[in-house]
Amino acid sequence: MRNMFGLAGILVTVGVVAWILNSAYLPHTQAVITAQKSMQPTINRIASQGDDGVPVAKSAVLVPIETNGKLRGLSVQSIVQGGGLQTVYGLMPGDVIRRINGFVIGESGNASVEDESSAKDFLCVDAYRGHWPLTVDRGGTEISLPTQRSFSPPPAANNSGKTTPAQ
Repeated sequence: MRNMFGLAGILVTVGVVAWILNSAYLPHTQAVITAQKSMQPTINRIASQGDDGVPVAKSAVLVPIETNGKLRGLSVQSIVQGGGLQTVYGLMPGDVIRRINGFVIGESGNASVEDESSAKDFLCVDAYRGHWPLTVDRGGTEISLPTQRSFSPPPAANNSGKTTPAQ
């Protein structure tokens, strides 16, 4: 009989502790989880990561465009769908980034975009964090991203006079 009362006492104690945890700690934990979910995009932006958690620098293959050994832009060779640069700016393969927040890529005197490495860092860290605009050559037309992200270049004419889709 004593064992029965002891077991009942333990079960009542466990029930009271569970009730206290449920009423006091669970709402706090749920509030923290909700706050974390709402802040995750900002946290990713500060960390230079896309919404998928992948570093922005890995969300596109950028190749330097040079004229007479001088950097003139960064060409987007490939892009990860859903990656940081694609979701924020709408970059597409074939785009050539010419300016970042008004700074001309390859312009001497501006260490931020003077060489390939600095330009890529400036794009993937500073511009991405600040959501700065990019000036991009898309199919021969200069556009501003992200505002003109849905721009599609007109079909290019080939030598026979027929039009073909731009590549």
